[in-house]
This record gives sequence, C-alpha cells and structure tokens, in this order.
Amino acid sequence: MLSKCCVVRHRPIRLAWAGETAQAGAAMATGSPAPSELDDLIEHDALQARRVIDAALERDPHATAYRDASIRLLLRYSDMPMVVREAQRALADGPTVDLYTYFGIACMHLGRTREALAAFLAGTRISTAARLFDLIGRCHHRLGELDAAIAAFRTVVSQPDKAGRWALVAQRGLIYALRDRGLWQDADREARALTAAFLAQPVMVASSVLEHDTQHVYHRWSVFLDKAQLARSLNAWHGHHPEQPRFWPESFVLPHDAAALAQFRERGAAGPIFIVKPTNLSGGQGIHLTREPRADPDQTVVVQRYIDDPRLIDGRKFHLRIYTLITSVAPLRAYVYRQGIARIAPERYAIDDAALSRPAIHVTNTALHRHHPELVVSDDPSQENVGNVWSLTAALGRLASEGLDSAQVWGRIVQLVRGMLSVAAGAGIFERQAREHTRYCFPPRLFGLDILLDAAGRPWLLEYQRNPAMGGNPLVARINAQLCATIFQMSVYPLLDGEAADSAPLGDPAPRSQIERAREQAVLGLFQPVVA
Repeated sequence: MLSKCCVVRHRPIRLAWAGETAQAGAAMATGSPAPSELDDLIEHDALQARRVIDAALERDPHATAYRDASIRLLLRYSDMPMVVREAQRALADGPTVDLYTYFGIACMHLGRTREALAAFLAGTRISTAARLFDLIGRCHHRLGELDAAIAAFRTVVSQPDKAGRWALVAQRGLIYALRDRGLWQDADREARALTAAFLAQPVMVASSVLEHDTQHVYHRWSVFLDKAQLARSLNAWHGHHPEQPRFWPESFVLPHDAAALAQFRERGAAGPIFIVKPTNLSGGQGIHLTREPRADPDQTVVVQRYIDDPRLIDGRKFHLRIYTLITSVAPLRAYVYRQGIARIAPERYAIDDAALSRPAIHVTNTALHRHHPELVVSDDPSQENVGNVWSLTAALGRLASEGLDSAQVWGRIVQLVRGMLSVAAGAGIFERQAREHTRYCFPPRLFGLDILLDAAGRPWLLEYQRNPAMGGNPLVARINAQLCATIFQMSVYPLLDGEAADSAPLGDPAPRSQIERAREQAVLGLFQPVVA
C-alpha cells in the first residue's frame, strides 16, 4: 500500500535520459511484448483493444505488457477509479515506474493529490525520469508546498540535456510556483528564458508545454469527464435556468432516465431519431442511431435527440471544433478562438431507415472513418476547403456564400460558449478552484467544444473535449500550431518591465490581475474575449 505521507529531501538528483528509462522498463517486463498495433487500437478502437487485451490476459494473467496496456486503455478513456484499482493490484505483483505513474496520474484526476505524490516519489526509487519530477512539482504546488514544488521543478530545469522537452514543461511550472511564492523577479527571469526558447523553436516549445497542461487539470472538471456526467450537468443547469434557451439536444442517461425518455417520446413527434453514445469512448466509437432506444440494465449509455435537419456541406453532415481558453478563474477571464476545424462525414446525408445504420453518414469524427474509401484528407496545409477536413473559417465562408449570415452564426457560437462557462460556474468549478488552491496552481485551461449547426444555422453542443488532440493532418497541425503558440504567449510572460522594476505592487491581486489581463490581450491573436 502506498503511503499517504511523504517527505522530499532537497538534494541534487541526476535525471535519467529517455532511453535509460525505456531500457529499464523493458528489462522489468516478463511477459510477451504488446503487438505493435496495440496503442493504435487503444486510440481508435477501444472495444477491439479490450477484446485483444482480455484474451491475452486470459491466456497469461502475468503478461505485463498486456496488463500495462489494459491500464493505459483505462487511462485513455478516463476510468480513473479502475486505473487506481488495477494499478494497485499490479504494484502488489511487482512495482515499476509506469505503474507508479499510472496510479499517481489517476489519483491526481480524482483529487487525491497526497496519494499521487507518494506514488511519484516511490517511482523515483526506481528511476529519476524527468517526468516524475515534473509531476512531483505539480503535486506539491497543488498541496501548497511551494518550496518543495520549486525544488522539484528546478531539478528538471537545471538538467535540460537529460530532461529534453520536460525541462520546458517544468520551467513553465516553475514560473507559476515562483509567482505563488511571491518571488516575482525570479519568476520573470524564468519567463524570459522560456520565452527565448519559444522564439527559437515556437512550435516545439509551445506544443510541449500545452500538451501536458491539458492533461493535468483541476479535478473538479470531472463533472464533464464522460458523456453521462456531461448530460447530467447540462440537464441540472437547465433545470435551474429554465428561462435560458437550450444549447444541447435533449439527453437521457439510461437506464436511470428511462421513464423521462418515455415521457419525452410521448410528447414529441412520431418516430423521432435518437443517437446512442457510450459514456466514455471518443472519436465516434460505439455510436449508433435508432428510432427505438432501449434501456439495458447492465449498460449505461447516453440517448440524445438526434438533430436530423443539420446544415450540410456538399450534401454531407459536419461538425465544428471550437476552442475555449480560461486564463483566470478569480476573476474569470475566458476566450474563444476564431479559428478551428470542420470535420465532414464521408457519405452523403440521409435519414431513411437503411441510412441509420451507416456511421459514415451520421458520425463526423474523421478518425472513425480513417480507412473509408471516400474519406479525403489533403496533405497540403494551405488547403482549407478540400476533402473532409476544413478550417472553421472556410466552413463559415461556405455558409455565407449560401446565404447564411456567418457573423450571426458566430455570435450564436459565442453565446453557446458563454452558456458552457455558466454551466461550469454553476457546478462550482471556478469558485472551488480559487478557494482550494493558490492563484497559479493550475495553468490556463484549454478545452474543445464540438458543435453542430442545424439547417437554420443554430449551434448545438454535441461533445465537450477536455483534452483536445493537438495533432492531426497537415491543416489541423498548422491551425493548432498557431493556437498553441498564442496560448503560450498568453500564459508565459514577465509581469514586470525589467530587473529594476519595483515588484511590491504585485503583492496586491487587483493590480496584478490588471497587468495579466493587459499582457494577455496584447497577444490575443485569433482569441476573442467572452468573459474578460
């Protein structure tokens, strides 16, 4: 059992290089190596990955490669209680760095920070990998143990040749811990150094920092963690604000909401279509359409009214990925990005009974259809309106050419983003984060909203993406590279105007907040304030 109490000894530590850690992991593995395609299965076909893993473990319960893959699958789809249970069970058989890391990350997502810290510290008895010390620094920061957090981050930052990209990630953490400690000049020196690295390699530095920021967020965002929790949160908010227009389709979590679904069907038009979604899969996996949704007592699913009059591009259904950034929770400052991604289904839209069984008509997630013969994805990043992946601006431009007021559509999307922020505020996320943690404990929060437009141009929220993927085809990579760079500039900057500047005023949160707001808005790029 992992200890819930730990002591950090501030001594010089030699970090392991990445190859060293990989060699150690390979040496500890006693089972057959996982097949090369297993991680791809975990990413794109969770159900098949589960079947492969379970079959392998049934043959050999001690196949560590498949055991670890099973835990990675649970992590990928955010079943954190199961990660804790499975990692604890595996640790009893023999500790590894990966198992301690899996356990600790799951505990962080559950708000069990002291247990997470103990796990990461236990991992350092096996390896001095830079990632562990970054995680240790994050845990200490969340616990308010600022000197220990600074020491952990400095361990990584001081050894850039060993730490690689983790030195950049830890340096951003160090800046924020120094600010919470009131060491303003020290924080600014680190911010200038990290900015210099960014100017030399903007894409690499910005994407490295943002990738790990989006993975380790304040745990109370878990109210939106899966589709069932999201549906319950949205329904609860609307129940308290019935005067507000609905911005997501009516949703029911079965089997619990079976009676409410039956009443909804009785009140509505005959033969409505519903879309049925597994609660914790992504990328369109496991989704199907039906006119007769049925509750299975052994399976929790979300049943949602299907928007059956969508706006189309070239006769095909599409959705928009909208990015939202929160840079401060007290006071709340939030922005929406005016560029994004439009993903278009590979087959022409239809809603006859035969068409309902064809996901390529109704599910617009590109990854689900990556082997579809009609899916076209350009390899030219400058082509914004070719194939099945367009830019947001290209999609809105097409709608404008067809007579839809794109400015009005965008205004409605901004209102939807404000609605989602209201739901988060109603769940107490912002207030509790500000009360439970120091000002700079968490980096700016980026999340994605997947939005469908109906024929009249009204936006509907389909999904909340807590950790939107930054990679993709060349167009997506180009758009997201600019997104990452802008977020970096909005979050890494000196607060003072030079080494000789008086730092005393920064001790007052009100003027400091005004300085931060001014720094952000000087480099907004394509971000538009929605709450500022």
